[in-house]
Amino acid sequence: MTAAAPTARRQDAAFRIGSYVVNICLGLAHVGLTSRLLGPSEVGIYALGLLVVQPLMDFFNTGLYWTALRCSPVEYAALGGRVRAASLAVAVLAAALAFLYVKPLVLLFLAPCVYLAAIEGYQTGHQFKELRFTFQAVRSTLILLVNLVCSYALALAGLGAASLSAGLALSILAGILVSRFWHRESAAMDAAAPLEPKLVREFALTGFSRSIGNLSANTAGWALGLFSTSALLGAFNRALRMSDVQLSIYNAAIGGMVAPVMAKRGAWSAAEYWASVRRASYFAAALAIPGCLLAPLAIPLLLGPGWEAAVRVTQVLLCGSVFRNINRITDDYLRHHGSIRFAACFTPAFALVSFLCFSGMLFAGVSLTAIAFAHVAFLAAAWLVKLAWLSSPWSSGDGAGVGRGSEWIRVSWLATLAAQMFLLAYYAAA
Repeated sequence: MTAAAPTARRQDAAFRIGSYVVNICLGLAHVGLTSRLLGPSEVGIYALGLLVVQPLMDFFNTGLYWTALRCSPVEYAALGGRVRAASLAVAVLAAALAFLYVKPLVLLFLAPCVYLAAIEGYQTGHQFKELRFTFQAVRSTLILLVNLVCSYALALAGLGAASLSAGLALSILAGILVSRFWHRESAAMDAAAPLEPKLVREFALTGFSRSIGNLSANTAGWALGLFSTSALLGAFNRALRMSDVQLSIYNAAIGGMVAPVMAKRGAWSAAEYWASVRRASYFAAALAIPGCLLAPLAIPLLLGPGWEAAVRVTQVLLCGSVFRNINRITDDYLRHHGSIRFAACFTPAFALVSFLCFSGMLFAGVSLTAIAFAHVAFLAAAWLVKLAWLSSPWSSGDGAGVGRGSEWIRVSWLATLAAQMFLLAYYAAA
């Protein structure tokens, strides 16, 4: 029995990694096939609609599954019932508000995603609580496959940008149905059960920190959507999707399991945080350098004609992708150690400053490549501010002090960052 356990774990890990590789291929196929049919303008319309709805989806989804790691099953069922009712009301409100900015048909399918994201977050919380990573990998593969098939079929039928929003809604619904069939306990919600106000506050603060973090990370998209053309927003969106491939590969290998495992274990030390940061940096460098060299050939081949503006932007975003990885890890670390007040104060201010800077750059007539360079610069600045907070005397708990110590002078890690920054400067200035 003991000898078979390591073998089973190795087979489990191999299965998960294989599933994630399939997921990455499905994601690239979705980007390529839909981009060829729709073009930058239609993709930009969908991207603007998603900018409106995504923070609301993150609020309910992330708030629920992070709270699941800190409460009992009975409390979680009570919280899930209340959140499901609230998300339904917010979905209707989101459709009414976003109607002012994008095509109504796009919203017809995007608004229900708020409600579906709440149910999916509740189910994910059950699965993360039990560390069911294998099932999560299988479910994510199914979601991506449904999204690809539905989006492509509807795009062929002439629905335009609405095909992408419909594909997203149907894929989330497919994941929910699979979870209900496979793990029936993840469907149990009881809105009538008593619930501690402290748990509601924790859910609200966690969801708020994630949704406002989403807004902060996408201020460039907001500025492009409001003050530029949908074609430029579409090009930036696809470049961002292409640069996110390395983040998907990192999550497939180790990154996606770090936060829930540490939360389940109840400890996440500064040394483990820095180990995660170094691994994320190495992954980003190992994939960004060949990605930058191959982008001029790969992007026209994958996306088709009309996407030339996305090539240089993808190269810049790939070079700076290390900061996307590190910010994701640092946000999880902050949430784990309860530094939610800092996120609630810092992130809105940071989002406002970056949005004003991007808007000013667009009014000044700068190129999309310069916008991408500024996007990376703001991600780097955000991480340094978070690190300064964790190193400050105002930061309390086990998360304090991560910025101090010998980790700062690890030569290999600094060399990795230097190589990526050199490439970033080269592609931004070329």
